[in-house]
Amino acid sequence: MLTNSAHAPTMVKLEALGLVDRFDVVVTTDTLGFGKPDPRVYLEACRLLGGEPHAVVCIGDSLAWDVLGAEAAGLRAVWLDRGGRGATEEVASVRDLHEVTAALDGRFGSPPSHR
Repeated sequence: MLTNSAHAPTMVKLEALGLVDRFDVVVTTDTLGFGKPDPRVYLEACRLLGGEPHAVVCIGDSLAWDVLGAEAAGLRAVWLDRGGRGATEEVASVRDLHEVTAALDGRFGSPPSHR
């Protein structure tokens, strides 16, 4: 998980929702000193996950910070456009998280193979 929030309130939210065990890595701006859309934050998240940027997908609700920022760092990205606003940029987008798999298949095809 990558968030521009601070670590302590992020952990409180995840614990309250029963999601703390769902994330192997939680990256927050207060631990790095910089945040989205700075490309370094995405690259640090990839490093902590042990994934190459081109093999990582960022899904977020901010077109500028989550999608365009991630793409600038070399990640693949999907915009969660719940309001159906649409974008002038050509980006993968979904209106609901249930649509993510189809969007990934349609936009990116098969994931890169690992060596």
